[in-house]
Amino acid sequence: MQLYLSCTATNTVVGQQCSIHLVVACRRRKDKAMLSSIIHFIQRWKRYGHDVQVLSSFSDLELADMGINRCDIDRIARGQSR
Repeated sequence: MQLYLSCTATNTVVGQQCSIHLVVACRRRKDKAMLSSIIHFIQRWKRYGHDVQVLSSFSDLELADMGINRCDIDRIARGQSR
């Protein structure tokens, strides 16, 4: 079995675009474990991107009401994606 996986995300805070293109052949249990870890990484990466996008959409006043500075968005999103 071969799995072709392509994922692109844009970090709205710094405006960078990242891409991952993978071709994984699953023949053994070791390959399946590797595929599983790759899938989990991509899920965490997508969750991080979503959290950054949501927090970035709030105004400075709304962030202050939550006790968050704009410079904390990256740290908070990384913590939530784990």
